[in-house]
Amino acid sequence: MPRREQQQLTELGGRDRVADLLPAARAARDVLLRDDRPVTLDALAAWLRANGHPVGNARITLLLHALRSETLTPAPEARWWGQAARASNDKRHR
Repeated sequence: MPRREQQQLTELGGRDRVADLLPAARAARDVLLRDDRPVTLDALAAWLRANGHPVGNARITLLLHALRSETLTPAPEARWWGQAARASNDKRHR
């Protein structure tokens, strides 16, 4: 894990707190992908909060990075990033 990410984990309550939320984050990812919805910060946050996990955006960002880094088979870009993000990236690379 990169040093910066380790430092962020410490500042946000340590690796254990983020690790405690990973099973719920994985469940959220699975539900979102099953429903053909993109796994975004907003979608992950909404699912976690609706299911009794009051977390801040900084911790959700770390969870999202963890989920993306542990994915063995990359999901199609549209499912992970959403159409808006892909369109935004297309505009930046022109």
